Amino acid sequence: MNKEISPGYVFKYAALAESLYNSLSDDPFYIALLKPLAGEAAKKTALLKYLDYSMQEATQYGRLFIPDGDPNGVSIWARPMDESAETAKKLAKKSFIRQNIGKHSLHIYDLINAFMADKVQQSIPDDAWYLSILGVNPARQGQGLGSALVRGVLQDTDRLMKPTYLETFNPKSLPFYQRLGYEIIAKVDEPNTNASYWVLMRKPVSSLLA
Repeated sequence: MNKEISPGYVFKYAALAESLYNSLSDDPFYIALLKPLAGEAAKKTALLKYLDYSMQEATQYGRLFIPDGDPNGVSIWARPMDESAETAKKLAKKSFIRQNIGKHSLHIYDLINAFMADKVQQSIPDDAWYLSILGVNPARQGQGLGSALVRGVLQDTDRLMKPTYLETFNPKSLPFYQRLGYEIIAKVDEPNTNASYWVLMRKPVSSLLA
């Protein structure tokens, strides 16, 4: 079992990471990523770090949307970047995973990421924004916070006339995204998680038509 967990990580969004953990810990991607780790405590610590890092990463390379500082939910977006910025982002992410989750988890991450990236290469426009992570504390679900977390950024992508896309392993979330204007463009069986996921895309809506 992999025990390569670094104790020196500094959290910046601890409360939000906890909300995301409560919302997403049963996602097949995270289950596969954490499989090499021994014990639930180690897995939780690693996932909290991963989620916190993803938020910090978004502030530098994408968009982190937190409505009015509410610690119960967040949406994390990636924006198109030039090649040098994309390379720097990928190298930093891999370094984080290796140091804080372990080399075996990094191998799993690389396998899943490469598989999923290949599946959208031909179907998603290069200028599309990517909804990487969306999570709402279970105690606040069903109250409109999830929609607000997405709409808060869609108003900007619509203004910029940019498409957006996402991938989800949760079939129950499909109607939620469809109500926001997303369309299913593919269902894919992912071999490393032994689970199916869906790719959804939303074309921008002109303010003249909204």
